[in-house]
Amino acid sequence: MGIGIGAFAVAAGVTLIACPPTEAVTLALFFSAYLFIEGFFEVVMSLFASLPRSRRILGMSAGVVCVFLGALCLNEECQSVLQLAMWISAGWIVGGLARLSVGLFPNAPVRSWAIGLGLAGIFAGLIPALFPLDSISSLAYISGACLVAIGALQVINGVALYFETRGVSLQACSNGQDLRSQDKGMAGVSSWHAKWTG
Repeated sequence: MGIGIGAFAVAAGVTLIACPPTEAVTLALFFSAYLFIEGFFEVVMSLFASLPRSRRILGMSAGVVCVFLGALCLNEECQSVLQLAMWISAGWIVGGLARLSVGLFPNAPVRSWAIGLGLAGIFAGLIPALFPLDSISSLAYISGACLVAIGALQVINGVALYFETRGVSLQACSNGQDLRSQDKGMAGVSSWHAKWTG
């Protein structure tokens, strides 16, 4: 799922850079779609991931906040350049904090990528504050570049997580086969022993 979200973010970012919208409502649709998908992913991951209860609550809260921010983007009264920058920045920071909390969990897989993704989201959220934007086009360029960067990291994190969990599964299967072989071997020795001592 993380790979799909990352691919969507990259596609949306490239689209914003190549064809920057001139109307706030078009840019708001991009932001709201990304925040809705990101929020849904956070909630689902928090429900099914093997993480502590505190991390689950944080992830679900981050997901709900992202969905709420996505809804704000669709509100016509909240579609000025400054407001749109605030909504997407808040979404990136909240998502970054959620990812960072996953990376800081001792037993989390691909910790380094999760930490990097979290820091990238927080940094992307701070960019509009560091570089005040005064037009829809400039916001589209900046947010598009951030979406491409964050999306690429999400894809890499998803691929790394897939191969790591797959490696653990293959190792577990291999260990299970080894144990079954040992059990068969012990059973054979036991039957041979019983035959010759009976």
